[in-house]
Amino acid sequence: MTLSSMGFIVPHPDYFISHRGLKGVVVECVENKTDNEVINWLHDCLGGNWVMGIWEVTREGKKEVLPNPNKNSHGFWCYLVRRA
Repeated sequence: MTLSSMGFIVPHPDYFISHRGLKGVVVECVENKTDNEVINWLHDCLGGNWVMGIWEVTREGKKEVLPNPNKNSHGFWCYLVRRA
């Protein structure tokens, strides 16, 4: 469960896909999970083989590598996972 912006406690799944692209997905979790837990969950849901990705972002023209996972502004742990 998480606290919404309105102050209500709302149920939230342990894992969910917040973004799906051609090469991979972003999985969000309320609690910090191990890489294997996330990969096994994806395999069970979508099949296939998965590996953790590398978060590369560009800020003010400079490339930066973020940790995987990292926490987003909503307080969820975010994992970038690619198809192997």
